[in-house]
Amino acid sequence: MRILHRYIASSFITTFLMALLVLTFVMSIALIFEAAQLIARGLSMYKAVYFFLGNIPGALSYIIPIAALVATILVFGSLSADSEIIAMRACGISLSQIMLTPVLISTLLSVLCLFLNNDVSPESAYIRLSSRKDLKASDIKAFIEPGRFVEFDNRSVYVGAIKDNELDDLRIMETKDDGSTREIRAKSAFIITTNETTSLDMRDVTIDPIQTGKLGVGKADRVVYPLTYHDNGGGSTAPRKRRIKDEHTWVLIKNIVIASKYPSAAEKSAVYISRAKMKITSRISLALACFCFVIVAVPLGIKQQRRESSIGVGICLAVAGAFYLFNIAGDSLAKTPAYHAHHMAWIPIIACIIISAISTSRNN
Repeated sequence: MRILHRYIASSFITTFLMALLVLTFVMSIALIFEAAQLIARGLSMYKAVYFFLGNIPGALSYIIPIAALVATILVFGSLSADSEIIAMRACGISLSQIMLTPVLISTLLSVLCLFLNNDVSPESAYIRLSSRKDLKASDIKAFIEPGRFVEFDNRSVYVGAIKDNELDDLRIMETKDDGSTREIRAKSAFIITTNETTSLDMRDVTIDPIQTGKLGVGKADRVVYPLTYHDNGGGSTAPRKRRIKDEHTWVLIKNIVIASKYPSAAEKSAVYISRAKMKITSRISLALACFCFVIVAVPLGIKQQRRESSIGVGICLAVAGAFYLFNIAGDSLAKTPAYHAHHMAWIPIIACIIISAISTSRNN
């Protein structure tokens, strides 16, 4: 049995590492092109590389489970095609014993992903976005691309056209901690940089709503809007406030307890608690994806006939897609506490366990 487990483990780890490298490269191509575009627009090499590396930890949370899924399908598909699975069964080894090694490896990968999701990715995202407070006017123009929304802090900025320091057809979508949004529109704006801030001098401005939670549209001929903050030696500025997705999990748990005991506003606290719970369960669900993908892919990846193999691969891909779709849907519904959206993250996990139990029993 030791020889068998070493054989399966070596095959699985080798295939997993190859899949991890290929998937990381494929998912990094877009980031590489984006970094190259930023450098071409005038952003320094250091800042471009910094933003590129800041996206890697978050991407690994999705790459590692998919790499485990691909490795499982390839390894057990190869074992079945070479009749090695049949030989193992002829020796009295059940499928549960055969899949023990990859399941243990996937458990370790889930622990690694849990660490990435709870500690590394939030901190990486916070550092990456916090560095934008030090951007100057030339850097901001490098990030802004006409016709696309670009995120700055807790705001999304859209620009129709850029002419020197003038921005035409400007739209800014602000997102508050309670999930509410405010839209600011301006026909034109000029980038103004001082020692402490980079601001937008906006003309013909429309604000909707005027204040969060109140309906109505406000208009003004001119509004100076601070976009980023930086310090050139004239004193330190306050650090950027963390968003929910930038907080470590233990901080979110603490904030949920505090918000439950001392609600500042009932509706605001309920929305924050709902979004924080969804973020915590989403991180756990995405970490457990490694384990769930493997236990589903092992029995379904064993091909006895070509037609059955195609069905098994299709089910595996459907399960992987469901994981991310349920988490995306949960994030969207988390703004409404009555939906209890954080429960949605557990649905694909339970489904994987049921599918694996049925498939494994049938193969045994």
